[in-house]
Amino acid sequence: MSSPSNDGDFSIDISDDVIAAALAAVERPPVTPTTGADLEGLALVVDVEGEGGDDAVLRAELERTREELARVRFRLDEATFSARRAEHRASVAEARVAEIEVQVAEVRQSRDTLAADFERLRARGRRDAEEAERKGEERALAVLLELVDNLARACAHATANPETVADGLRMLDAQLKRGLARLGLERVDASRGTVFDPEVHDAVARVTADVAEGAVVDEVASGFRIRGRLLRAARVTVAGAPSE
Repeated sequence: MSSPSNDGDFSIDISDDVIAAALAAVERPPVTPTTGADLEGLALVVDVEGEGGDDAVLRAELERTREELARVRFRLDEATFSARRAEHRASVAEARVAEIEVQVAEVRQSRDTLAADFERLRARGRRDAEEAERKGEERALAVLLELVDNLARACAHATANPETVADGLRMLDAQLKRGLARLGLERVDASRGTVFDPEVHDAVARVTADVAEGAVVDEVASGFRIRGRLLRAARVTVAGAPSE
């Protein structure tokens, strides 16, 4: 409200609420006042103008208020934009986290599947190895049992004739070699005059003989390979340089 001063001028005391209402009335198109606050604000403006108050001061105050409101609106718009941008980033991050969780679940499932497959393959390999070992033992025993049967028959029909016994032993030796050959066993060549090969020959002595120096003279014990792999080296004597 305005009141006369001692000098005949008017002193204006306007609250912030009234200034805001007046500013709102200035910024929006003229409307018909419908509320008590609107009527009071408009009445105050009319009253101030009608009483001849300092119009420039009021307008300057209104302009400062308008500028302050503009700055507040700008800061509010910035805050709203920042909040929406942060919300968008959070939404993108949540979607990425969900995608990564799906990928992790798929990797874990693949790992579990591979582990199960590997365990099955390992168990199958163990069974196959055991089965191969069992079959190998059975084949070896079958050869030996056949030899045992023939040896028993030879003993049952043995006579005092040494030649008959020798023939029987030679037959058993040939049968044993054939059986071992069926198992994949082959004899290492260590015949007289064969060049000494340290990979398959084991020299037990050097002797003087009518063969080339370094050649095999006699076979002390046969050597064998099984399916190409050396099982036992042949033990041989080797020709050395003749002594002077």
